[in-house]
Amino acid sequence: MPRLFTVWLISLLTWTVSSLHAFTIHVPEDAPNIQAGIDGAADGDTVLVAGGYYTGLGNRDLDFTGKAIVVTSEDGPEATIIDCEGSALEPHRGLYFHNGEGLASVVKGFTIWGGYASMDSPQGSGGAILCEDSSPTIEGNHIIGNWSEVNGGGIYAGLNSFPAVIDNLIAGNAAENTGGGIWCAHSDIVIAGNRITGNEGTWAGGGIFIDYASPSITRTVLSHNSSFWGGGLFCWDSAPVLENCTISLNRSSTTGGGIYGIYGAAPSIHNSIVWGDVPDEIFMDFGSPVVTYSDIEGGWSGIGNIDADPSFVLPEWRDFRLLWESPCIDAGDPLLSDPDGTRSDIGAHPFNQDDFITLYLSPDTTIVNPGDALTVTYTLINRWQQTERFGLLTRAVMPNGATREIVGPARYTLPAGSTERFDEVHPVPAILPSGKYSYWTQIGLPPSTLHDEEIFSVSVR
Repeated sequence: MPRLFTVWLISLLTWTVSSLHAFTIHVPEDAPNIQAGIDGAADGDTVLVAGGYYTGLGNRDLDFTGKAIVVTSEDGPEATIIDCEGSALEPHRGLYFHNGEGLASVVKGFTIWGGYASMDSPQGSGGAILCEDSSPTIEGNHIIGNWSEVNGGGIYAGLNSFPAVIDNLIAGNAAENTGGGIWCAHSDIVIAGNRITGNEGTWAGGGIFIDYASPSITRTVLSHNSSFWGGGLFCWDSAPVLENCTISLNRSSTTGGGIYGIYGAAPSIHNSIVWGDVPDEIFMDFGSPVVTYSDIEGGWSGIGNIDADPSFVLPEWRDFRLLWESPCIDAGDPLLSDPDGTRSDIGAHPFNQDDFITLYLSPDTTIVNPGDALTVTYTLINRWQQTERFGLLTRAVMPNGATREIVGPARYTLPAGSTERFDEVHPVPAILPSGKYSYWTQIGLPPSTLHDEEIFSVSVR
């Protein structure tokens, strides 16, 4: 049974059984801080944290104390921030798992930043989250701007730790030694659906550092990470399995801009894109990767591999979805299918062929200050062999649920088989209240036909 499915099944069964007698503790309504909520919870309970800015004693260095509980935000990571306020003089991190926590111990929906792991703190590693002898589920968080004086600027998974790291944004973290984003040793962790971008490991593994381990890495984007060796991914005598990943625009000062392997490294790379890394894509020093059905710049031997520009939507804005002309569409393993039922695509983002008119929204940022501006690039794709006319409407959804039309309604005409792109620049009023806003665009022929829609969240500070 695939391990990722096992993770999901165990979590589901645990939730089903424990939820029969579960309670919800609200923070700050029922408990004054997050740790107090954890301390008052029992196995199967949920600690539900309201949107807000959390710092100080009781809101950092959080410890589950071995409990199988869910600690989750009410309004998502954009609106629920844990500021660790860590420094060399006063190190603090977000969470420390070290009491045998399992997959039913879940932290979900927070922004965790400002963590600092120093030589004087436990292990000196894991700027945001440290796992020792524990295997929690880390899901749907923004792990941003944390630091370690040793290893694992973002997440550190040590011996006998097998966490599930799912659907997180892991960005702008750094480690003085190795593993700017994620560090794992002797730990076959699950890494699925993450965006690991802009991290730095001074010596090795800007995005991920793997030491004597065989993690499963799926549907994950590794981009804009940097290190001396292995800008995106560094493997030391390890055999990670990479499935439907995109590794792009990472940088190494020596070799292995995308992937570096040494001392028996044997990564398996399948249905993945490795493109645009500097100075090279894959470098193996006494390693033997197996690469199949992948798009590797410069080429790589193996069944189904190609060497062609993947045609990303907007890579400079970290949008690595595929345009319709991409050679990676329907070029993956023919034995596998995408969610739309077509042959599998190569890369982390399959192209949805259910609709013949496709909309992509690419924001230049998702965090803005009053008085700034938000720029959104619209990409419209017409796969029909005929001209299509449709309407477009964009709404802003306020923190209180009210909506306001900010683009359109307007009519557009797309020539047959064409792709068009335009920018919308939105000044952010100086008097706009802080909080989480949604940017929601629909295209179609109202009221009966909806071709496509996209929505993303923006946090106004």
